[in-house]
Amino acid sequence: MLSGSTYDEVCRNFRWEIPAYYNIGVDVCDKWAGERQRLALIYIDPRGEEQKYTFRSLRDFSNQLANTLKAHGIERTDRVGVLLSQRPETLISHIAVYKLGAVAVQLLTLFGPEAIEHRLADSRRAAAYPVRSGGH
Repeated sequence: MLSGSTYDEVCRNFRWEIPAYYNIGVDVCDKWAGERQRLALIYIDPRGEEQKYTFRSLRDFSNQLANTLKAHGIERTDRVGVLLSQRPETLISHIAVYKLGAVAVQLLTLFGPEAIEHRLADSRRAAAYPVRSGGH
């Protein structure tokens, strides 16, 4: 509850409550995975077919990718380029990177080669892995 009767009072009285440990990958996915069928995402693929993902499946896929990235030497604060179109694998990739405490560098498929090259060079990334279509 914000305390104060004016905007200035509310600002003066505001305090951030920052936990000692926080991981956005866990917060947006894993904490919701306890309920087996809890729906997280409905994706309509380019052929018009519907794919449903539960929080549990997103947790499992992102854990698999996070473990693979870790096995390839990706560590906390490393930057990982993600070059995918808007699809479930993009979400899974971001969650996996965040779970490692790494930084996802979004590389849009609409960027030209020079723009992607600049972002990769400028980000000092540790990895840039394309994820093949159709695979998790």
